[in-house]
Order: sequence, then structure tokens, then C-alpha cells
Amino acid sequence: MNSHLTALPKSGALLAIGLLLTGSAVVGANLTTAATAAPSENAGPPDHAGPPEHAGPPASTPTPTPTPTEPTEDPGQSWKTVTFYNLTFDVPSDWEIVANCEYECSAEHTSYNVWDSEGVPVMNFETTSFRDTDGDTNTYRREVLDNSALTQLQFAPTSMVSYYWAASGGAQDLTVVVIIDDEWKNWKKTPALDYFKTEEERWPTMQMHPDYLQALGYDQDGDTTLDEANDFLASEQYSTLKKVMTSVRESQ
Repeated sequence: MNSHLTALPKSGALLAIGLLLTGSAVVGANLTTAATAAPSENAGPPDHAGPPEHAGPPASTPTPTPTPTEPTEDPGQSWKTVTFYNLTFDVPSDWEIVANCEYECSAEHTSYNVWDSEGVPVMNFETTSFRDTDGDTNTYRREVLDNSALTQLQFAPTSMVSYYWAASGGAQDLTVVVIIDDEWKNWKKTPALDYFKTEEERWPTMQMHPDYLQALGYDQDGDTTLDEANDFLASEQYSTLKKVMTSVRESQ
């Protein structure tokens, strides 16, 4: 990984959230803007990519506030269910979900950061993605370490996939992502298009935050080794992240 964001202490997080949430939406059952904050330096959305034919986001429009929903299943007393546009999923009840409007927030596109109870960035997702991979000249070698079919996503066959990759430029890392099967089962040596589909014209993205492993101490030198990736997959943190990602479904 190239960035070196580490977990913020709770006290430092409180000031940053007030700056981040101006004009932003904070959602989910029992979410509060004072509980957790994004870091004061914001590197922008991760390097996942939507279909290359979409060169940029649509014109910004006011962002509707997503509404919490009751769980369709009982994920446990320490979990809650949240809904964003046409996406619903479960998270631990003490996690926070914060809109990241550095680029834009609109009815068509909003990026969110998901933070655990310690203020560590665990996951991010976008309601739809409009970026491409044209600027990436690397080639990639990938190894799938774990995958689970998400049969509750009805629009297109989709899985949660954890894959280890090495770029020709030298970088190597672990990506944990919800991705349409047509993409990951037909990977070439080109950059990955880490998205899934809930509608014909919507390409949401959901993946592990690129700084999460470093915050947990797995890649202090900037790159995750394959041994570190496998150690993480055996951890309680990965088990929780996998439970979150495999719960994603289209909103009814």
C-alpha cells in the first residue's frame, strides 16, 4: 500500500468529523456525527474502478438522507442494518458510516467511509462508480485466497473475493471486495474493475479500506506480503469484515 494512514485516537477523531460532515450525510441506525470522524488528511476514494466508459460523475445534486431499516434477519444484538439508496447491509452497532464528499455527494454518486469503534477505517463503498483505469500502465498477477457467492444479489452473479496481487511496478497487496463474477473470473493482466451491479446503470463498489491492514500492523513497510495476507484472513477482524460484505443486498 502507498498511503500510511493509521488509526486515529478517539479524541483526535472528534474534531475532524465536524469538518468532514459539513454538507454530508451520516446514516444508519443510531449513527451520530459526534462519535467518529474521518482523518483530517483525506487521500480520496480508493483505487477501485468502475466501467471505463464512464469518464466522470454526473452533475452534483442534493444528497438524500438514506433511511435505516429493520433487519430482515437477526444479525445479533450487537449488529445493526443500514440502507443507502438501493444497498442494504449489516454492520456492528458501534461502527460509524460517514459520507466522504471531497469529490461530490449526489443522488447518483456518494462515497462512504466505514469506521470501527476505535476510529480505524475498515471499509469504503460508493453508491456507483464513475472512474476508469486508463492511467494505470501496470500489469498484474492475482491469486484468489477466499471467495463467497452472494446469492442475495439478484441482478447479476456476484461474490465477495479476497485476492492477493502483485503489480509490475513492484507494489503488492491484499484486496477484499464485492465484485461481479464476470469480472473476477475473467481477470486479465490489466487493472481490476472492482464493482458489482444492482441495476443496469448502477455500478456500486464495496471493498476493504486500503489503509486497514497497515492500521492493524500488517504492512508497516508499505507492502503486504502473502504471509501477512494469509494471517489477516485467519483473524477475527477479517471474519467481521467478511460478515459485513457478505450481508450486502439490494434494498426492497
